[in-house]
Amino acid sequence: MGEVKANWSEEADEELSDLQKEILETAALNPEMDVPEIADETGASESWTRKTLNQYEDEVEMETSSTSSGGSTLGALIMLPFKLTIWILKVAVWFLLLPFKILGKIFG
Repeated sequence: MGEVKANWSEEADEELSDLQKEILETAALNPEMDVPEIADETGASESWTRKTLNQYEDEVEMETSSTSSGGSTLGALIMLPFKLTIWILKVAVWFLLLPFKILGKIFG
């Protein structure tokens, strides 16, 4: 079995503190953990943990490195349509919410 690690964009990497990275990695590697457990594990406050997860959780991707050459390629090919569908849905929701965000800024 390969090593599992969390990845995020270069832009997010520049913004994140070491503690925030630890929070995101802990959350990504232990999806069963709740905010108080992650905070306790990382030594962060619950409010900082919750704020970090709310702000950056969608940017974290899990990457598994595999020792077998064929398994990772097959897994990627199987997952590609699902990842593409999720990405398309996120973009569609963003475009649906955009007019409301703009109107909120104008009239809010």
